[in-house]
Amino acid sequence: ILSNGLQSKIGTITSPFKFFHEWKKVNEDDKPDTNLVTIIKGTCSRDKLIDLFENFIAYEDVGGKIIKILAKNHQYLGVNNVISNVKSVEDLKGKLGVFWHTQGSGKSYSMYFLAEKIHRKFYGSYTIVIVLDREELETQIYKNFTSVGAVKDKSLLAKSRDHLRELLKENHKYVIENVRHDRCIW
Repeated sequence: ILSNGLQSKIGTITSPFKFFHEWKKVNEDDKPDTNLVTIIKGTCSRDKLIDLFENFIAYEDVGGKIIKILAKNHQYLGVNNVISNVKSVEDLKGKLGVFWHTQGSGKSYSMYFLAEKIHRKFYGSYTIVIVLDREELETQIYKNFTSVGAVKDKSLLAKSRDHLRELLKENHKYVIENVRHDRCIW
């Protein structure tokens, strides 16, 4: 955590300053504030610090160099809101909500953090199906999931409805499908 008392940023010990980011909220409904108190309350309480270390750090291989990535505030809050909703899905009548991202806000890392937390926190062997609607997302998501070690090969990109069924019968943590292909499975 770097702070002058009024503005604060957080990043990993090996991050260049440009990758440090603000932690504006402790809880989703809070008014955004970049002061030191907000960042300490949002990241340094025992439960939040353990959660950050366990579920919100990724190690990305970028051309043979390993980069440590720490989730941003909106990713941390969004993932934990989804996890909270999953725990009370029956009360919500199956409606988990929408986890919205703008372009360039880290949606592929949010998906990774969410999927990995599901694998860690919920009993069972789940296959997470990542459904995409654009070719460039297929490339981006696949690249990011590969670079953090979540996906190992391109055979997990469903090529057809039959291929998706085959992949779902096997034991994979992730399967990726692009519904915008001419081979649309839906």
